[in-house]
Amino acid sequence: MPSFISVAMAAGSAPSILLGVIGLSCVVIWPFLRSLRRVIVVQGVGATAFTFQFAVLGASTAAVACGISLAQLMIALTVRDRRTRVALNVASLVILAALALITWAGISSLLAGCGGLVSMAARNQPSPIRMKVGFLIGAPFWLAHNIIVGAPFALTVDFISIVTNIGGLGLAAFGARRSLQAAGSGAVLRNAGGVRHC
Repeated sequence: MPSFISVAMAAGSAPSILLGVIGLSCVVIWPFLRSLRRVIVVQGVGATAFTFQFAVLGASTAAVACGISLAQLMIALTVRDRRTRVALNVASLVILAALALITWAGISSLLAGCGGLVSMAARNQPSPIRMKVGFLIGAPFWLAHNIIVGAPFALTVDFISIVTNIGGLGLAAFGARRSLQAAGSGAVLRNAGGVRHC
């Protein structure tokens, strides 16, 4: 993996590397922000950086997918009506599918299109757990795409996303298990007159 990154960095242009650094920095920074507006703004800067980086690399479908994810972030920031937001997000999925066909470049377009569609569907899930699962389903598409097009910073983001989403799901499962055990223990104590079984 480090050799892939060093080779890709050596082959990359200065603008591509700068845009990748900006995008990766945004991914590292936003989880520490408390304001939703700031989170969305920082994510938007990251999406913009990756949109331009993929354009510089000639990965048009990925650039389109990142650009549409930026549009979805702006929708989340500005549109308050739930029905309008859902309608705009569905429209963005249709637009991505159409633009993937227009920018078709073979397997890289297929991977970026699939990754973009799954990521957008994940972003619109009502539950954080379902969102994390969705991002994990989309991750292999982006991993393969970013290896093919030589985008080491985007690839790093993919690995960060996989690790943090698996970690988040693990913590959620642990918390749910503890809640069930606590609820079960309470029921046992109530039903057994306070006797607790190991």
